[in-house]
Amino acid sequence: MGVIQTGMLSSTVLLSVFCALVIYSIKQNEKGKSNEIRRLPAIDAIEEAVGRAAEMGKPIHFSTGMGKLLNSDSPQTFAALNILDYTAHEAAKVDVPIIYNCAVAHVLPVVQDIVTTAYKFHGSHLDEEYTFRYVGDDQRALMASCMGTFEREKPAANILVGALYYETVTISGHAARSDMIQIGGTGRMYNIGYLVAACDYVLIAEELFAVGAYISKNPSEVGGIRGQDLCKLFVIGTTLVTLLLNSIGIDVLARLLEL
Repeated sequence: MGVIQTGMLSSTVLLSVFCALVIYSIKQNEKGKSNEIRRLPAIDAIEEAVGRAAEMGKPIHFSTGMGKLLNSDSPQTFAALNILDYTAHEAAKVDVPIIYNCAVAHVLPVVQDIVTTAYKFHGSHLDEEYTFRYVGDDQRALMASCMGTFEREKPAANILVGALYYETVTISGHAARSDMIQIGGTGRMYNIGYLVAACDYVLIAEELFAVGAYISKNPSEVGGIRGQDLCKLFVIGTTLVTLLLNSIGIDVLARLLEL
């Protein structure tokens, strides 16, 4: 029996190429050969939301939903925390309070450190009891707490990003009815449609990671984004070559599937 299962050689080679491209890009970026990530409209939207909150004298609501740090959700949650860090610094500059509803216990200390550090850096006042609201590890409690926040505090903006589940519908829908700027983003394809319907600005799938990398400037994250782009270019190139060969009677795809 061979190491690679029959019929899986082409898939194994393709996976190896993708991994090599991503690792190469990360290593190049870590050596100082930086790559620029274009500024997405959501970044400007965060600044607009903070400015609106300052003018109205209202807080900003932020949530990363039910995303965790210790499972497959972690890349999206870390990207969302990078966005939280940027938002906290922008809010602290003009002394705008942030409200963070949390339903994942191990995420809360990280959030507290990010927001507290930002406000201390800019010398702004932070009421921790008002800012950080742990509701228990329950999805329904998170939705109820967010809706209660919208009714009582009337935030100027709602930022809902991360690995979002069905809390997306309730939170974003209620926020839309409350007439606030909404910025949403997730890599979970099931919930992107709800964000598009309810939010003013949406980060669709990998845009969430791109914004997180743009904000953090972390060489590994930026290199990873560059590596993904190279993988896409590779797929586009091989697709065009395959179509060209098929047009002259060489069925490359069928032969590859046999490997």
